[in-house]
Amino acid sequence: MRKAGGVAIGVYDRENRERWGRAWGFAEDGRVSNLVPADYRKGSALVDSLLMATGAIAERVKLLRHSYQG
Repeated sequence: MRKAGGVAIGVYDRENRERWGRAWGFAEDGRVSNLVPADYRKGSALVDSLLMATGAIAERVKLLRHSYQG
C-alpha cells in the first residue's frame, strides 16, 4: 500500500490483549503507519487518522495534476 502512495492504518480491539500484541507487531514490522483502536465513531482516533490520510493523498494528487509532466 505504501509503495502506491497509500497509508496503512492498523486497528485493534482494546478488549483483547492478544489482538493488541498482534497489531503492535504490525507497527513494529512497519506494516502499518498508524495504530488506533477500532472505534468508528465521529471524532475517534481512527476517524481522524482516516480523514488526515485521505486529505494528504488528495493534496498529493492535486499537486501532481498541477505539476509539469514532461
